[in-house]
Amino acid sequence: MKKHIIAISIIPIALMIFCGCAPPTANVVRGLGSKSQYIFEAGDNYQPVYDKIYAQAKKCFEVSNFSTDMIVFGNLSDKSKFGSVEVVLYGILDADTYQVIDIYDIDDNNALIIAYYSLDQANKYGPILKEWVLDNSAECGPKKK
Repeated sequence: MKKHIIAISIIPIALMIFCGCAPPTANVVRGLGSKSQYIFEAGDNYQPVYDKIYAQAKKCFEVSNFSTDMIVFGNLSDKSKFGSVEVVLYGILDADTYQVIDIYDIDDNNALIIAYYSLDQANKYGPILKEWVLDNSAECGPKKK
């Protein structure tokens, strides 16, 4: 009986490693529709908002093990006043994009954040992202109250 339990628990991990579960690119994640989005505004310039999100995402999501790597990529453009953070899982056979967080300049003191999540994770990770930005939370999960 124990052998079957171990085999069953390994199946989801193996599926993630070998076939992937999330869309392969940031643009596909952006196109998943409104239920995959989490949108809010911050009373700060887009650059420090980007810096905060990028640093926290690296701390909370970037990991490496024997067969997969979760990598956080960031792109900040002063010319277009825009930043983007992507969380991508690289498995043995492919790459899957799990989060895309776009930070737009509204004006010198305000930014718009549109976060896109694959696998119906907007309600789980969106509030955490908002706590990072608005409450300066350093928690990787919901802030302890």
